[in-house]
Formats: sequence, structure tokens, C-alpha cells
Amino acid sequence: MSADPAAAAALAPTRLQNLAGAVALALPDLKHPVANHTGELTYEVAAGRLLDVAMVLRDAADLKFEMCMDVCGVDYLEHGRAEWKTQDATSSGFSRGVARANPSEDVVAVAAGRRFAVVYHLLSISLNQRLRLRVY
Repeated sequence: MSADPAAAAALAPTRLQNLAGAVALALPDLKHPVANHTGELTYEVAAGRLLDVAMVLRDAADLKFEMCMDVCGVDYLEHGRAEWKTQDATSSGFSRGVARANPSEDVVAVAAGRRFAVVYHLLSISLNQRLRLRVY
């Protein structure tokens, strides 16, 4: 009796799950994954640990993040709390659809004194995988 190929495919881990497992093996104390809405893994790293974490991500055989694609500075001061003020810029204005009922984790982060972050977008060319590190 053979197994159903569709059921086997549904049970197989995704590339993202495999990557998360490899990160967990290489950095077992990295416990701060950020909610994912973009199909990429994001981990929050303390500023003092950035160099050590980046070196492990570069050197581990299952990770090989050898390229930093982008570095972004983020100011979370009004994130999730206020609309973009663009009425003067366009005739129709623009809203980013702020959900006012429940504050997001970023609003909580700003309240905790973590207003500015640096986000590193890493790429493993040889393994074709991406990862982000958010550092406060």
C-alpha cells in the first residue's frame, strides 16, 4: 500500500520551517522571532550580540548567510498609533489603515523605550535563503 503523495507533501516541512530549525540548532539561545507577515524569518537580536550572531549565521553549514543585502534604520515613534500625514501631499490623502483597537508589538516596543531599530537583511547565495535581524 502506498502513501498519498499529496498528504506526504502536506506533512513535509517548508523551506521556512527548515531554515527556522537550522537557526534554532545554530543559535539555541536566540529566542525572539518576530511575527512573520512577509514570508521571511525575522529575529530580534540585542545590539551587544549582533556580531556574534552574524558570524554564526555566516559560518554555520546549514545557514551560510554570506551577504548583507540591506541595512535599514527604523523609527517606531508613531508606528501603529497615527496615520501618515499626507493630506497636503495628495488630493486624496493616504491612510495606512492603523488598527486602533489593539496596540501592535511595535507600539509596545516604543513604550518600553525601544524607538529606533536597525534591520539587517541577510542572504545566503549558496542556499538561496533570506533572513532578517532586527536590533534595538
